[in-house]
Amino acid sequence: MMEKPKFDTIEEFHAYVEEHAHEHSHLSFLGTILQKTRDLLVEGGREEDAKLAQIEMDALNFDLRNGDLGSMFSGVDKDGQAREYPSIEMFGDERGTYLERRLSGTKHPVLSARFAHVLWKSTRKIGFGQQAIDSYLESLELYEKQDTLKPEEHFGLIISQSLITTFKLSLSTKDKARVTASKTKLLNLLRTFNQESPSHFNLFWQLTDFLTQNRRQFHNSELREVLDLCAVMHDRYRSAIDFHAAIQVGEISIRLSEVTATDPRVWHIRIGECYEELAKRATDPSNPVAPGFLMEAIEHLRRGGASSERLTDLERAYEDAAKAVRYGQVTQEVDLSPVLENRERFCGGGCSLPAQLGQILVTAFHRGRRKTVLQSVAKLPFLA
Repeated sequence: MMEKPKFDTIEEFHAYVEEHAHEHSHLSFLGTILQKTRDLLVEGGREEDAKLAQIEMDALNFDLRNGDLGSMFSGVDKDGQAREYPSIEMFGDERGTYLERRLSGTKHPVLSARFAHVLWKSTRKIGFGQQAIDSYLESLELYEKQDTLKPEEHFGLIISQSLITTFKLSLSTKDKARVTASKTKLLNLLRTFNQESPSHFNLFWQLTDFLTQNRRQFHNSELREVLDLCAVMHDRYRSAIDFHAAIQVGEISIRLSEVTATDPRVWHIRIGECYEELAKRATDPSNPVAPGFLMEAIEHLRRGGASSERLTDLERAYEDAAKAVRYGQVTQEVDLSPVLENRERFCGGGCSLPAQLGQILVTAFHRGRRKTVLQSVAKLPFLA
Protein backbone atom coordinates (compact mmCIF):
# COMPACT_ATOMS: atom_id res chain seq x y z
CA MET A 1 0.00 0.00 0.00
CA MET A 2 1.23 3.46 -0.91
CA GLU A 3 2.59 5.40 2.06
CA LYS A 4 0.63 8.58 2.65
CA PRO A 5 2.68 11.77 2.38
CA LYS A 6 2.42 14.24 5.24
CA PHE A 7 2.00 18.01 4.90
CA ASP A 8 2.10 20.59 7.67
CA THR A 9 0.27 23.29 5.72
CA ILE A 10 -2.58 23.40 3.25
CA GLU A 11 -0.28 25.17 0.78
CA GLU A 12 2.08 22.19 0.80
CA PHE A 13 -0.87 19.88 0.12
CA HIS A 14 -2.00 22.04 -2.80
CA ALA A 15 1.46 21.95 -4.33
CA TYR A 16 1.47 18.15 -4.07
CA VAL A 17 -1.95 17.54 -5.64
CA GLU A 18 -1.24 19.91 -8.51
CA GLU A 19 1.46 17.47 -9.58
CA HIS A 20 0.12 14.10 -8.42
CA ALA A 21 -3.70 14.11 -8.19
CA HIS A 22 -4.05 11.76 -11.20
CA GLU A 23 -1.70 9.19 -9.66
CA HIS A 24 -4.39 8.02 -7.23
CA SER A 25 -7.28 5.90 -8.43
CA HIS A 26 -9.49 7.21 -5.60
CA LEU A 27 -9.68 10.88 -4.66
CA SER A 28 -10.68 9.85 -1.15
CA PHE A 29 -7.01 8.84 -0.73
CA LEU A 30 -6.17 12.54 -1.08
CA GLY A 31 -8.95 13.24 1.39
CA THR A 32 -7.25 11.08 4.02
CA ILE A 33 -3.96 12.92 3.43
CA LEU A 34 -5.71 16.25 3.87
CA GLN A 35 -7.41 14.99 7.02
CA LYS A 36 -4.00 14.57 8.65
CA THR A 37 -3.02 18.07 7.53
CA ARG A 38 -6.24 19.42 9.04
CA ASP A 39 -5.48 17.73 12.35
CA LEU A 40 -1.98 19.27 12.38
CA LEU A 41 -3.47 22.69 11.66
CA VAL A 42 -5.90 22.31 14.56
CA GLU A 43 -3.07 21.28 16.87
CA GLY A 44 -1.08 24.32 15.74
CA GLY A 45 -3.95 26.70 16.41
CA ARG A 46 -4.53 27.56 12.75
CA GLU A 47 -8.29 27.20 12.92
CA GLU A 48 -9.13 29.12 9.73
CA ASP A 49 -6.81 27.01 7.60
CA ALA A 50 -8.19 23.88 9.28
CA LYS A 51 -11.72 24.91 8.22
CA LEU A 52 -10.58 25.35 4.62
CA ALA A 53 -8.87 21.96 4.71
CA GLN A 54 -12.11 20.43 5.98
CA ILE A 55 -14.10 21.92 3.09
CA GLU A 56 -11.71 20.57 0.49
CA MET A 57 -11.49 17.20 2.22
CA ASP A 58 -15.27 16.91 2.13
CA ALA A 59 -15.28 17.60 -1.62
CA LEU A 60 -12.59 14.99 -2.27
CA ASN A 61 -14.37 12.34 -0.22
CA PHE A 62 -17.31 11.93 -2.58
CA ASP A 63 -17.40 8.54 -4.25
CA LEU A 64 -17.85 8.53 -8.02
CA ARG A 65 -20.33 5.79 -8.96
CA ASN A 66 -23.12 5.28 -11.46
CA GLY A 67 -22.19 8.53 -13.15
CA ASP A 68 -22.71 10.73 -10.12
CA LEU A 69 -21.23 11.83 -6.82
CA GLY A 70 -22.18 9.53 -3.97
CA SER A 71 -21.66 9.68 -0.24
CA MET A 72 -18.91 7.77 1.49
CA PHE A 73 -21.13 6.89 4.48
CA SER A 74 -24.87 6.95 5.10
CA GLY A 75 -27.04 5.99 8.02
CA VAL A 76 -29.57 7.13 10.58
CA ASP A 77 -28.82 9.31 13.61
CA LYS A 78 -30.17 8.82 17.14
CA ASP A 79 -33.30 10.81 16.23
CA GLY A 80 -34.07 8.58 13.26
CA GLN A 81 -33.00 11.15 10.67
CA ALA A 82 -31.16 10.00 7.53
CA ARG A 83 -27.59 11.27 7.40
CA GLU A 84 -24.80 10.94 4.87
CA TYR A 85 -21.23 12.09 4.47
CA PRO A 86 -20.33 13.95 2.44
CA SER A 87 -23.49 15.56 1.07
CA ILE A 88 -24.05 18.26 -1.52
CA GLU A 89 -26.01 20.26 1.05
CA MET A 90 -22.71 20.90 2.83
CA PHE A 91 -21.52 23.20 0.04
CA GLY A 92 -23.58 26.34 0.34
CA ASP A 93 -22.59 29.91 1.22
CA GLU A 94 -18.97 30.34 2.30
CA ARG A 95 -18.09 26.69 1.72
CA GLY A 96 -19.17 26.97 -1.89
CA THR A 97 -17.30 30.27 -2.23
CA TYR A 98 -14.08 28.62 -1.07
CA LEU A 99 -14.59 25.74 -3.51
CA GLU A 100 -14.98 28.30 -6.32
CA ARG A 101 -11.64 29.78 -5.29
CA ARG A 102 -10.03 26.36 -5.44
CA LEU A 103 -11.58 25.74 -8.85
CA SER A 104 -10.14 29.00 -10.16
CA GLY A 105 -6.74 28.28 -8.63
CA THR A 106 -6.13 24.72 -9.85
CA LYS A 107 -4.82 23.72 -13.25
CA HIS A 108 -5.14 19.99 -12.68
CA PRO A 109 -8.10 18.47 -14.58
CA VAL A 110 -8.79 15.83 -11.92
CA LEU A 111 -9.21 18.51 -9.24
CA SER A 112 -11.14 20.92 -11.43
CA ALA A 113 -13.49 18.09 -12.47
CA ARG A 114 -14.28 17.33 -8.83
CA PHE A 115 -14.67 20.95 -7.68
CA ALA A 116 -16.77 21.94 -10.70
CA HIS A 117 -18.95 18.83 -10.34
CA VAL A 118 -19.70 19.59 -6.69
CA LEU A 119 -20.49 23.22 -7.56
CA TRP A 120 -22.74 22.13 -10.44
CA LYS A 121 -24.66 19.87 -8.09
CA SER A 122 -24.98 22.56 -5.41
CA THR A 123 -25.76 25.57 -7.64
CA ARG A 124 -26.99 24.11 -10.98
CA LYS A 125 -25.05 26.84 -12.76
CA ILE A 126 -24.45 25.69 -16.31
CA GLY A 127 -20.87 26.96 -16.39
CA PHE A 128 -19.82 24.64 -13.59
CA GLY A 129 -21.41 21.67 -15.36
CA GLN A 130 -19.60 22.46 -18.59
CA GLN A 131 -16.28 22.90 -16.81
CA ALA A 132 -16.76 19.57 -15.04
CA ILE A 133 -17.40 17.83 -18.39
CA ASP A 134 -14.33 19.32 -20.04
CA SER A 135 -12.12 18.49 -17.06
CA TYR A 136 -13.36 14.90 -16.82
CA LEU A 137 -12.59 14.39 -20.51
CA GLU A 138 -9.13 15.89 -20.08
CA SER A 139 -8.40 13.69 -17.07
CA LEU A 140 -9.10 10.46 -18.98
CA GLU A 141 -5.79 10.59 -20.86
CA LEU A 142 -3.88 11.00 -17.60
CA TYR A 143 -5.67 8.02 -16.07
CA GLU A 144 -5.01 5.89 -19.15
CA LYS A 145 -1.29 6.50 -18.77
CA GLN A 146 -1.49 5.59 -15.08
CA ASP A 147 -3.26 2.33 -15.92
CA THR A 148 -0.31 1.45 -18.14
CA LEU A 149 2.21 2.36 -15.44
CA LYS A 150 0.33 0.83 -12.49
CA PRO A 151 -2.16 -1.71 -13.87
CA GLU A 152 -2.57 -3.35 -10.46
CA GLU A 153 -4.40 -0.24 -9.22
CA HIS A 154 -7.19 -0.70 -11.79
CA PHE A 155 -7.37 2.82 -13.16
CA GLY A 156 -9.73 1.46 -15.79
CA LEU A 157 -12.49 1.61 -13.17
CA ILE A 158 -12.09 5.35 -12.58
CA ILE A 159 -11.82 5.85 -16.36
CA SER A 160 -15.16 4.16 -17.02
CA GLN A 161 -16.87 5.95 -14.13
CA SER A 162 -15.44 9.33 -15.18
CA LEU A 163 -16.64 8.84 -18.74
CA ILE A 164 -20.11 7.71 -17.68
CA THR A 165 -20.26 10.78 -15.43
CA THR A 166 -19.18 12.99 -18.32
CA PHE A 167 -21.90 11.54 -20.54
CA LYS A 168 -24.60 12.02 -17.91
CA LEU A 169 -23.48 15.58 -17.18
CA SER A 170 -23.61 16.36 -20.90
CA LEU A 171 -27.17 15.07 -21.08
CA SER A 172 -28.14 17.00 -17.93
CA THR A 173 -26.79 20.26 -19.28
CA LYS A 174 -28.40 19.59 -22.70
CA ASP A 175 -25.07 20.32 -24.34
CA LYS A 176 -25.13 18.57 -27.73
CA ALA A 177 -21.49 19.29 -28.53
CA ARG A 178 -20.33 17.77 -25.26
CA VAL A 179 -22.67 14.80 -25.68
CA THR A 180 -20.98 14.15 -29.01
CA ALA A 181 -17.52 14.49 -27.45
CA SER A 182 -18.47 12.05 -24.68
CA LYS A 183 -19.91 9.58 -27.18
CA THR A 184 -16.80 9.75 -29.34
CA LYS A 185 -14.54 9.10 -26.35
CA LEU A 186 -16.66 6.17 -25.20
CA LEU A 187 -16.49 4.49 -28.58
CA ASN A 188 -12.74 5.10 -28.84
CA LEU A 189 -12.14 3.56 -25.43
CA LEU A 190 -14.10 0.46 -26.40
CA ARG A 191 -11.96 0.17 -29.51
CA THR A 192 -8.52 0.97 -28.12
CA PHE A 193 -8.27 0.47 -24.34
CA ASN A 194 -5.41 -1.83 -23.43
CA GLN A 195 -6.75 -5.39 -23.53
CA GLU A 196 -3.94 -6.60 -21.30
CA SER A 197 -5.02 -4.32 -18.47
CA PRO A 198 -6.50 -6.16 -15.46
CA SER A 199 -9.38 -3.68 -15.49
CA HIS A 200 -10.16 -4.08 -19.20
CA PHE A 201 -13.13 -6.40 -18.68
CA ASN A 202 -14.80 -4.12 -16.12
CA LEU A 203 -14.26 -1.06 -18.30
CA PHE A 204 -15.58 -2.84 -21.39
CA TRP A 205 -18.60 -4.24 -19.56
CA GLN A 206 -19.52 -0.97 -17.79
CA LEU A 207 -19.23 1.16 -20.92
CA THR A 208 -21.09 -1.35 -23.10
CA ASP A 209 -23.83 -1.69 -20.49
CA PHE A 210 -24.13 2.11 -20.27
CA LEU A 211 -24.21 2.39 -24.07
CA THR A 212 -27.01 -0.17 -24.24
CA GLN A 213 -29.05 1.76 -21.67
CA ASN A 214 -28.53 4.98 -23.62
CA ARG A 215 -28.79 3.48 -27.09
CA ARG A 216 -30.91 6.36 -28.42
CA GLN A 217 -27.81 8.56 -28.25
CA PHE A 218 -26.00 6.32 -30.75
CA HIS A 219 -26.49 5.59 -34.42
CA ASN A 220 -27.43 2.06 -35.40
CA SER A 221 -24.10 1.70 -37.23
CA GLU A 222 -22.25 2.55 -34.00
CA LEU A 223 -24.25 -0.01 -32.04
CA ARG A 224 -23.48 -2.64 -34.67
CA GLU A 225 -19.78 -1.81 -34.44
CA VAL A 226 -19.91 -2.33 -30.67
CA LEU A 227 -21.71 -5.63 -31.27
CA ASP A 228 -18.80 -6.68 -33.50
CA LEU A 229 -16.38 -5.67 -30.72
CA CYS A 230 -18.38 -7.82 -28.32
CA ALA A 231 -17.89 -10.82 -30.62
CA VAL A 232 -14.14 -10.25 -30.55
CA MET A 233 -14.10 -9.91 -26.75
CA HIS A 234 -16.34 -12.94 -26.29
CA ASP A 235 -13.99 -15.10 -28.36
CA ARG A 236 -10.99 -13.71 -26.48
CA TYR A 237 -12.43 -14.63 -23.09
CA ARG A 238 -13.46 -18.08 -24.29
CA SER A 239 -9.94 -18.70 -25.55
CA ALA A 240 -8.62 -17.62 -22.15
CA ILE A 241 -11.00 -20.12 -20.45
CA ASP A 242 -12.77 -17.19 -18.77
CA PHE A 243 -16.27 -18.45 -19.48
CA HIS A 244 -18.00 -16.26 -16.92
CA ALA A 245 -16.66 -13.11 -18.60
CA ALA A 246 -17.61 -14.52 -22.01
CA ILE A 247 -21.16 -15.13 -20.75
CA GLN A 248 -21.49 -11.56 -19.46
CA VAL A 249 -20.34 -10.16 -22.79
CA GLY A 250 -22.83 -12.47 -24.49
CA GLU A 251 -25.70 -11.25 -22.33
CA ILE A 252 -25.00 -7.62 -23.26
CA SER A 253 -24.71 -8.69 -26.89
CA ILE A 254 -28.21 -10.15 -26.77
CA ARG A 255 -29.51 -6.77 -25.62
CA LEU A 256 -27.56 -5.02 -28.39
CA SER A 257 -28.92 -7.52 -30.94
CA GLU A 258 -32.45 -6.69 -29.91
CA VAL A 259 -32.00 -2.93 -30.41
CA THR A 260 -30.13 -3.32 -33.71
CA ALA A 261 -32.62 -5.79 -35.20
CA THR A 262 -29.88 -8.42 -35.32
CA ASP A 263 -30.71 -12.09 -34.80
CA PRO A 264 -29.74 -12.87 -31.15
CA ARG A 265 -29.84 -16.65 -31.61
CA VAL A 266 -26.11 -16.90 -32.34
CA TRP A 267 -25.45 -15.30 -28.95
CA HIS A 268 -27.73 -17.77 -27.18
CA ILE A 269 -25.72 -20.58 -28.81
CA ARG A 270 -22.43 -19.01 -27.70
CA ILE A 271 -23.63 -18.52 -24.13
CA GLY A 272 -25.03 -22.06 -24.03
CA GLU A 273 -21.69 -23.47 -25.13
CA CYS A 274 -19.93 -21.54 -22.36
CA TYR A 275 -22.27 -23.06 -19.78
CA GLU A 276 -21.55 -26.48 -21.29
CA GLU A 277 -17.85 -25.92 -20.79
CA LEU A 278 -18.40 -24.81 -17.20
CA ALA A 279 -20.42 -27.97 -16.53
CA LYS A 280 -17.64 -30.17 -17.96
CA ARG A 281 -15.20 -28.59 -15.51
CA ALA A 282 -17.48 -29.18 -12.52
CA THR A 283 -17.10 -32.96 -12.46
CA ASP A 284 -16.56 -33.46 -8.73
CA PRO A 285 -19.71 -35.19 -7.43
CA SER A 286 -19.65 -33.00 -4.34
CA ASN A 287 -19.88 -29.90 -6.56
CA PRO A 288 -23.58 -29.00 -6.93
CA VAL A 289 -23.12 -26.37 -9.67
CA ALA A 290 -22.93 -28.70 -12.68
CA PRO A 291 -26.71 -29.26 -12.93
CA GLY A 292 -27.27 -25.50 -12.80
CA PHE A 293 -24.76 -24.90 -15.60
CA LEU A 294 -26.39 -27.60 -17.70
CA MET A 295 -29.83 -26.13 -17.10
CA GLU A 296 -28.61 -22.73 -18.33
CA ALA A 297 -26.96 -24.40 -21.32
CA ILE A 298 -30.20 -26.15 -22.26
CA GLU A 299 -32.22 -22.94 -21.97
CA HIS A 300 -29.86 -20.85 -24.10
CA LEU A 301 -29.29 -23.55 -26.71
CA ARG A 302 -33.04 -24.05 -27.01
CA ARG A 303 -33.52 -20.32 -27.56
CA GLY A 304 -30.66 -20.40 -30.05
CA GLY A 305 -32.33 -23.08 -32.14
CA ALA A 306 -30.07 -26.04 -31.31
CA SER A 307 -31.10 -29.43 -32.63
CA SER A 308 -33.44 -31.66 -30.64
CA GLU A 309 -30.75 -34.34 -30.51
CA ARG A 310 -28.31 -31.97 -28.88
CA LEU A 311 -30.89 -30.81 -26.36
CA THR A 312 -31.87 -34.41 -25.54
CA ASP A 313 -28.25 -35.30 -24.86
CA LEU A 314 -27.89 -32.32 -22.54
CA GLU A 315 -31.09 -33.16 -20.70
CA ARG A 316 -29.75 -36.65 -20.05
CA ALA A 317 -26.46 -35.17 -18.89
CA TYR A 318 -28.43 -32.88 -16.57
CA GLU A 319 -30.30 -35.83 -15.04
CA ASP A 320 -27.05 -37.73 -14.53
CA ALA A 321 -25.35 -34.70 -12.98
CA ALA A 322 -28.27 -34.06 -10.64
CA LYS A 323 -28.19 -37.67 -9.44
CA ALA A 324 -24.42 -37.59 -8.96
CA VAL A 325 -24.42 -34.55 -6.69
CA ARG A 326 -23.70 -35.45 -3.09
CA TYR A 327 -24.79 -32.80 -0.64
CA GLY A 328 -23.08 -32.62 2.70
CA GLN A 329 -25.12 -34.37 5.42
CA VAL A 330 -24.90 -34.87 9.14
CA THR A 331 -26.36 -38.21 10.25
CA GLN A 332 -26.90 -38.49 13.94
CA GLU A 333 -29.78 -39.81 16.01
CA VAL A 334 -31.68 -37.05 17.78
CA ASP A 335 -33.98 -37.71 20.72
CA LEU A 336 -37.25 -35.82 20.13
CA SER A 337 -39.16 -37.35 23.04
CA PRO A 338 -39.14 -34.06 25.07
CA VAL A 339 -40.80 -32.34 22.13
CA LEU A 340 -43.28 -35.17 21.61
CA GLU A 341 -44.38 -35.04 25.23
CA ASN A 342 -45.55 -31.47 24.77
CA ARG A 343 -46.90 -31.68 21.23
CA GLU A 344 -50.52 -31.46 22.38
CA ARG A 345 -49.76 -27.97 23.70
CA PHE A 346 -48.74 -26.51 20.36
CA CYS A 347 -50.34 -28.91 17.90
CA GLY A 348 -53.64 -30.08 19.35
CA GLY A 349 -55.19 -33.49 19.23
CA GLY A 350 -56.72 -32.96 15.82
CA CYS A 351 -53.44 -32.39 13.92
CA SER A 352 -52.69 -34.56 10.93
CA LEU A 353 -49.49 -36.59 10.81
CA PRO A 354 -47.75 -34.16 8.35
CA ALA A 355 -48.71 -31.24 10.57
CA GLN A 356 -47.36 -33.04 13.65
CA LEU A 357 -44.08 -33.77 11.93
CA GLY A 358 -43.78 -30.20 10.66
CA GLN A 359 -44.46 -28.68 14.06
CA ILE A 360 -42.07 -31.06 15.78
CA LEU A 361 -39.22 -30.34 13.38
CA VAL A 362 -39.79 -26.58 13.50
CA THR A 363 -39.79 -26.65 17.28
CA ALA A 364 -36.65 -28.77 17.33
CA PHE A 365 -34.93 -26.32 14.98
CA HIS A 366 -35.80 -23.30 17.07
CA ARG A 367 -34.56 -25.02 20.20
CA GLY A 368 -31.16 -25.32 18.61
CA ARG A 369 -31.45 -28.97 17.58
CA ARG A 370 -30.37 -28.33 14.01
CA LYS A 371 -28.81 -31.72 13.26
CA THR A 372 -30.44 -33.79 10.58
CA VAL A 373 -33.29 -35.96 11.90
CA LEU A 374 -33.08 -39.39 10.33
CA GLN A 375 -33.47 -42.49 12.49
CA SER A 376 -35.30 -40.61 15.25
CA VAL A 377 -38.30 -39.91 13.06
CA ALA A 378 -38.77 -43.63 12.40
CA LYS A 379 -38.96 -44.23 16.17
CA LEU A 380 -41.74 -41.70 16.81
CA PRO A 381 -44.58 -43.31 18.82
CA PHE A 382 -47.30 -42.53 16.30
CA LEU A 383 -45.27 -44.21 13.52
CA ALA A 384 -44.88 -47.46 15.49
